[in-house]
Amino acid sequence: MGRQDAVPAAAAFRAEAQDDRRVREDQSRLLSDKTERTGVVIVGAGFTGLSAAIELKRAGVDFVLVEARDRVGGRVEAMRNGLGERIDSGGQFLCEDMPQLMELARAQGKTFVETYVEGDFITHPAMSVPRAERTYHASMAIRERMNGIEPDDPAIEGLTVADWLDGQNDTADAKAAFRSMIEGLWCLALEKVPLWYLIDNDRRITNEVPELQYSLRETMQSVADDLADDLGGWVRLGEPAIRIEYGAPGVRVVSSNGVIEARAVLVAVPPATAAKLDFTPPLPAALDRALGAWESGAVIKILVRYPRPFWRERDLSGMVMWRDLPGLFACDASKDPD
Repeated sequence: MGRQDAVPAAAAFRAEAQDDRRVREDQSRLLSDKTERTGVVIVGAGFTGLSAAIELKRAGVDFVLVEARDRVGGRVEAMRNGLGERIDSGGQFLCEDMPQLMELARAQGKTFVETYVEGDFITHPAMSVPRAERTYHASMAIRERMNGIEPDDPAIEGLTVADWLDGQNDTADAKAAFRSMIEGLWCLALEKVPLWYLIDNDRRITNEVPELQYSLRETMQSVADDLADDLGGWVRLGEPAIRIEYGAPGVRVVSSNGVIEARAVLVAVPPATAAKLDFTPPLPAALDRALGAWESGAVIKILVRYPRPFWRERDLSGMVMWRDLPGLFACDASKDPD
């Protein structure tokens, strides 16, 4: 580019910068006109955000809850099937080892449906029942061996679960079953799960009953809906938080609908979602790295309805465990005996 060409280019650049500045100033004036004030801003209307809102309401603290989606519930979700019935298309099951959730569902008068587990489970590719049982116990032995390792052992630094599993002297069946079990629980490939992290989490599992013990006839989504109904106009749907400014005086949350000033903000979204928020000033480096390192699992849920539960006539539980594809799992989710 010659000197003569550079002059108009520089002028155009300055004009564009001035236009951008004017746009930002106009946006700032617009937002300042829509500034509101409250005690606490809650970002996210999943069960964490809704529960926090209920506690603040009981304590008499003013708050605003903003949710990017057009519904509450986070990972629980419901939809209508072809018969017009409301079914769980998201998180569905609960058990006695979840006392707070059980208490909440009982207080709301929900109908508990016990998951059908009578009979044998089957595997794909097919195995005889004795072989399937041996394989299951062998996979659990791998899990117990893994949990005998200290999470902070320098020898496992940088290892994924897949790396560690490759070095174990177990049968191919046992390893495949272990992989399927862990990938089914975490909805992530073993190559993406740090060994220390799985050990640390697995050791803290204290379940004494199956996680699939119950579902709710009214759907799990209905529990979140009832919580939101108790909160009334404090819940604002379709209003994503864009930026969070924090400091000594308090916080400013910039949403798609304006600015909310408060004494505190509670970010009640998954780590992967929180990492996408714009924080001013930036979060501490360690926290920012932790949020950025988190990877949520990917889940596809398919609900199939049959005219009758034919598998029960064959003394089968309806539970199917796949070794190929690993992580694939099926169970009987019927809401009634028929």
